Amino acid sequence: MPIAISLLSTFFLVLIVVILSIRSNKTIKESTLSGFNSTVTGYKEMLDTWLDDQRNLIRTYAVSPVVISYLLNRDAVDIRPVLDKYKQ
Repeated sequence: MPIAISLLSTFFLVLIVVILSIRSNKTIKESTLSGFNSTVTGYKEMLDTWLDDQRNLIRTYAVSPVVISYLLNRDAVDIRPVLDKYKQ
């Protein structure tokens, strides 16, 4: 009888360890994928913001008469006054 109790205790202990290992592996995998998804979403939003800022800068400079004049008459215009104007 004591051997049977000892064997049953060992069996249930091994069974509990296996079940807990499988469940913890599943939980760790899910949290890893969730963290990766959050990181990718953060980088996506950062890139979208950066591209939107660049688009707004292009729209701002595209209506500047100095920039338009320089782009249309590149050979005739000296770039130094244009750069000096934007440095101010």
